[in-house]
Amino acid sequence: MRLLLAFAFALTFACPALAQSTGSSFGSSDWGSTSSGGGGFSSSGSSDFSTGSAGSAADFSSGGFDASSSTGGSGARGPIDYAIGGTLFAILVLGIGWAWWSAAREIRDEADPGLIDVALVSIALGGTARTRMQRRLPRIARGLGSTRARYDALREVISSLRDSKEAWVYGRIVDHLPRAAGHARRDLERHAAELRARYRHELLRGTDARATERSAPEPTRRAEEGDGLVVVSLVVAARDTIEDARTVSVERLDRLLQRLREIPIDRLVALEVTWSPASDRDRLSSAELEVVYPEMVRLVDRPLGRVTCASCGVVSTAELATCPSCGAPRPASPPARGPAAEAAREDAPKSLREIMRAKRGTS
Repeated sequence: MRLLLAFAFALTFACPALAQSTGSSFGSSDWGSTSSGGGGFSSSGSSDFSTGSAGSAADFSSGGFDASSSTGGSGARGPIDYAIGGTLFAILVLGIGWAWWSAAREIRDEADPGLIDVALVSIALGGTARTRMQRRLPRIARGLGSTRARYDALREVISSLRDSKEAWVYGRIVDHLPRAAGHARRDLERHAAELRARYRHELLRGTDARATERSAPEPTRRAEEGDGLVVVSLVVAARDTIEDARTVSVERLDRLLQRLREIPIDRLVALEVTWSPASDRDRLSSAELEVVYPEMVRLVDRPLGRVTCASCGVVSTAELATCPSCGAPRPASPPARGPAAEAAREDAPKSLREIMRAKRGTS
């Protein structure tokens, strides 16, 4: 029996988790009349156009060469040769013109005050904050339908997160340079789709028009998952500059959330919010989180992730006080190195000589 349990736990944590069971989301946007173009041809469209033209020219040139060689290799140039040369010259001129136009457009975009900035923030919360967020977010998702509702929803989600700052366990920040509306919209939609792909069953989807609820198989809570975490993610687009963050810490996350909360109502373009798990019975342990959300950074200095029981060898999540297989207590281990531990390590003396010098200075 113990061997069977060990195999089950090892399968749970050793195999890559493709997605969490449940999640929910809501989104609201107003991209205006420029939402579809991005200022002209997209970069992918221009790449396809130039590649196709070059390929056609190469095929045509090859055919002309074969035709001339079949005539005996004469050096005389006929009408076909001049047509080929003229075609190649025209393609060269068009390519130079396209490159010049693209560079000029990029310069215009950089100077355009109407550019849109996109930022993503993800925070994993534990404890009672997990339950509060799972209950509060569905109510916010049902109230979208106007510019004011989108603005209020952003502020309410941010307030809920900041009120639970002591429960933050993991975090993630992704920022972009301000871009034209079409490019910014694709950035936001790509992030939103990627986040929604982290779970299999979407219980609630809120939009400007309505909120749609769906049923899903009821998850079974497992002992090895512990009390569980919830990951809440915001993707925000604004006609405003959003502060860029190069590192992830509690202070950086809090400052960025405050900056997002201060975006004026007339500058907020779009909002996407996802959270997973969405069901209280669907638990997400830190061991599972680090597989489903590998890009998230630990924010606390305590054991997290996967640990192996010294008694039975079963792999389980580090936040459990005892092994779920054999019941052996977790041995006292040093906390995982996180931002706080790194800061303390930087402030600590680096050698015995420095320790003695510090002691002499305090005596």
